[in-house]
Amino acid sequence: MGSEKTTRLDQYLRLAKLDLILTPSQSEIDKCKLMIVDKDAPILAACLSSRVSILITLDFNHILNPKIAKFLKPILVLTPHQLVLLIENRVPVSSENFELVVNRLRELEDKEDVAEIRRMKSKM
Repeated sequence: MGSEKTTRLDQYLRLAKLDLILTPSQSEIDKCKLMIVDKDAPILAACLSSRVSILITLDFNHILNPKIAKFLKPILVLTPHQLVLLIENRVPVSSENFELVVNRLRELEDKEDVAEIRRMKSKM
């Protein structure tokens, strides 16, 4: 993310309602080890046991994949950039509107990709 986007994300996180969550039990962690590498199992277990709405990560290798998204559903697994897109486009995020959020996010990312391609072409 560029410095402007990082600054915007930082501003949003300062306004957000963030809570500390409890360490999950070993049995919850062990269940998650069946889905993901051992080092990331406590993260998934904590999300599931605390019923968070969103998991923000840049772990493209282990967490940001369809298998984990399905395992964590209705928890949204997003990059920081995706979170900024949702906030700036005033998309309400909750587990009740999971499918709506996912579909709207795809639309926003497609729109952003088209805009980026146009910017690149205009520089040629």
